[in-house]
Amino acid sequence: MKLAQPQRAGSEIDDMDQSQGKIGVVVVNWNRAEDTLAAYQSLTASTFADWRLYVVDNASSDDSAVILERELGDKTTLILNPVNGGFSGGCNLGVARALADGATHIFLLNNDATVSPSTLDTLRRESLAQGDRAILGCAVKYFGLDRYQFFGSSTAKYFGTPLWFGDDDLSKLSSRTVETDFALGAALFAPTQIWRDIGAFDDQFYLNYEEVDWCYRARKAGFACYVVPAAIVFHKVGATIGPINGPMQNYFLSRNELLFARRHATFSQRARLFCRSLLNLIKSTIKDVITFGKVRPPTQAHALGLYDFVRGNFGDCPAIIRRLASEHRAD
Repeated sequence: MKLAQPQRAGSEIDDMDQSQGKIGVVVVNWNRAEDTLAAYQSLTASTFADWRLYVVDNASSDDSAVILERELGDKTTLILNPVNGGFSGGCNLGVARALADGATHIFLLNNDATVSPSTLDTLRRESLAQGDRAILGCAVKYFGLDRYQFFGSSTAKYFGTPLWFGDDDLSKLSSRTVETDFALGAALFAPTQIWRDIGAFDDQFYLNYEEVDWCYRARKAGFACYVVPAAIVFHKVGATIGPINGPMQNYFLSRNELLFARRHATFSQRARLFCRSLLNLIKSTIKDVITFGKVRPPTQAHALGLYDFVRGNFGDCPAIIRRLASEHRAD
């Protein structure tokens, strides 16, 4: 295993060497070494062998760095980020290093996800079939369940934001590829040409919607985006930042959905989206007060997300959000 210094994202994207047919797998870790090691172990069973894992430890407050340095194998580069750059910042560091090392394809993998043995080979073959001009996503299943979390999305006309496929769309999985408006960042595969042309993730998002914004930017530049049903990934979902209805998720989703819409939706779509979020906040507040006699942490986080969007405060969340998340876990 190599121990590497963080490199500034973006500069290496323009001058990389593409002589090697290698997949750079980028995983971001924050206080979840055991999950990251499980992701690594699943990669070691891959039928495609020409990959290298780039683990970015986002300034973990536990002993993750020590554990990872001790347990990860020779096909791994560990990057110790001195700050917690979120998913966007961590991915950008890992991608920059993989590109500098000559990777020809990049595979972003959540640290709480595992791959099937054929996943890397399936993605690589499909990318070549697409002329290395497409972003490819995986069919993501809930860990331990035979149920899909994500297998594609379309753009909702009323709001201009992604509308994930559901049970009524399962027939799409019989196709070799499924056209989608974005690929879930938990398992996103793309050739380096797209990273060179589009650039890195926008750090303003920090967590949530960074990959959606990136995919929309790529599609506007003429690149395609598909989910490959045969490429399976199993995802624990929320292992690092908590459940979908928790304070961390509520804050970043409420704020970043509006940030995304400001860049990619029409004025009327943005207006409708903001009104929907505000109405949901009012409903949640009333329900909390009636049921619990107080406004609960997830609702407070939603309110702070809207407030920070309005005043243009992006990037990492304020410290109070992590405190609310801690309080919510203790309830």
